[in-house]
Order: sequence, then C-alpha cells, then structure tokens
Amino acid sequence: MKDHILFLIRTYSIKVLSIQESHLDSSKGLSFVKGLGRNWDGYVHSSEGASGGLILAWNSDFVLANILSSSFDIIHAILKIDNLEPFLFSNIYASTNPSLRNTLWNSLSNIDLSPFPWLIFRDFNCILNQEDKIGGSPFSNTHAINCFRDFITNSNLTDLGFSGPAHTWTNNRKGPSRILIRLDRAFSNPAWLHFFGNSFVKHLAKPTSDHCLILISTPNSKSSSCKLENLLENTLNDIHSLEYLDSTSPLDDSHLTILRALYNKANALQK
Repeated sequence: MKDHILFLIRTYSIKVLSIQESHLDSSKGLSFVKGLGRNWDGYVHSSEGASGGLILAWNSDFVLANILSSSFDIIHAILKIDNLEPFLFSNIYASTNPSLRNTLWNSLSNIDLSPFPWLIFRDFNCILNQEDKIGGSPFSNTHAINCFRDFITNSNLTDLGFSGPAHTWTNNRKGPSRILIRLDRAFSNPAWLHFFGNSFVKHLAKPTSDHCLILISTPNSKSSSCKLENLLENTLNDIHSLEYLDSTSPLDDSHLTILRALYNKANALQK
C-alpha cells in the first residue's frame, strides 16, 4: 500500500495526503509520514486500539500547515498551498454510529465559518439518496440520512462532485451479496468555491482498500498575492499555540475568532 501511495504522490504531484483508518499509533504514524520523503511532515491522531486513526501529511516544500484540533473522527487544519488562498481543511472520518455522527453534524453546524474558505473531505459514513448505493438492504429516508442532509443545508455546503467510479466503498464480495456505496465526498462552502472554483474531484481505483482513493485538484485560485503569503508566514507563528490544544477539543468559536481575524487582515492588505 505504501508503495502505491508513493507512486500516486509522484504521478499526481500530491502535496497534501489524508488517511483514514490508519490503525497506527502516533509513533508508527509519524514514521509512516517520514517514510514519504525527507520534505514531508504530518500530524497523527492515534487509533483507538485496533480501530480508527487519522493522518494528515503534507509536503513542507509547498505547504504551510497549522493543526487546530483533532478527535477520533476529524482533524481541523489551516492549509496554505503554494501561492493559493489559505483555507480550513477538515479531514473527516465519521462514525458508523448514527448517534455519534449526529453529534458531529450538530457541532459543525453551530460554527459560522463565513467568510473563511472551508473544505470538508472524506468518509462521512452516510449516504444521501438511492443512487449512492447498490446492493444490500433497500434504501429508505432514515433519521440519520435526514440529519446528514440538514447538516449540509445548514452549513451551506456544496458537493464538489467527482469523476471516476460512482461508489467509493465496497464490501469486496462477489455476486448478489456485493454492496457498493458512495461514502466519501468533498464539500465546500461558498468562500472555497469563490477562490477554488476550478477544483475537481477524481475517484481513483482502489489497490487493496475497501475505499477508493480520492484526488482533489486545485489548479488555481481567483486571487493570490505576496502580501497574503507573507502574512500567513507571520501569522502562523503568532498562533502556534493552537498546535498544543488538547487533541480531544472540538473546533469552537475561540479558534474561529483567530481564523476570521487572519482572513480579514489578509483581505485588508490586498485592497
């Protein structure tokens, strides 16, 4: 699997890598990150026993990253890639437990991220409609699905769509017992679409995992400036204390106050 990831990094010039269900503790996860190359850095939220585990890795030659908070189901980080706009990236691995998912949706719905660009990505462990699933039990509009829809609507999120295979997860069975589901998505808010409107999502063939590999490309942004880049380098140093938050802390208004101040200062310098 690692060889395949290295192949993809070279082939697609990947600069940020997110991994769900790593099944690695912090030490082994960081060793994996360092194995990607001397210029790679990352953050690991350890697995809980033999389950879970999140990794967010980035090529430090091109990416400035600041981890805001993490828990078993999400990592929040500010990313600045090349000369593009800084944005909030939420690397999500939602629980299979509907109650825990709803808790996550509610906590994210209560956050007003406008006007900061926000990309929320990966495994939501929930479908939206019949087209998202082939096989298994018949589709029905359950409470869990309606809660997921409400979260998307209340957060003013847009599904970025995709090219490639329609379903991102399989139970790896053959014949009538085979199940295919679209569990993985990329959503963004209007501010992200303003700066990264040319982005696209591609579902890649899966080598050994039950999930597809997913590629998000951001060819360019609508605005960039040296002033903004310099501001980010300075401001990331100013808010370095956020890196030491309790790893179980959710992203709350105290963190977002800093995000909004950063974004407003960047806008003021560009006028």
